[in-house]
Amino acid sequence: MNLPTGWTDELEWRYQQFSAVYPISRRVGGRVARCAFAGAMAGRPFSEHLQRMIAAVEQHTRSEQWQTLRLIPLMTTWLNQERWIQVLPVARRKIGASQREDNHEPL
Repeated sequence: MNLPTGWTDELEWRYQQFSAVYPISRRVGGRVARCAFAGAMAGRPFSEHLQRMIAAVEQHTRSEQWQTLRLIPLMTTWLNQERWIQVLPVARRKIGASQREDNHEPL
């Protein structure tokens, strides 16, 4: 694979860390994804920014939007659009009768 200009072993290591938490079916792009990742990391402290991005992916995986595969953006899109800044609402849990807070029988 032809790597982006300026690609380093450290960037590859960080990219692999990020890629490992992103939904596997939405990790496409190879060189394009690496270019997007390099752009997302440019001028930012690697460790802190990567942790922020990983935390955002983990938060997004719990969101209502990401419960539907086709609504999960491709990794390249997520990086290019700086989606780690976006806060998505957590998916609503369906509550069964035994899990209701009031634990009362319906009338």
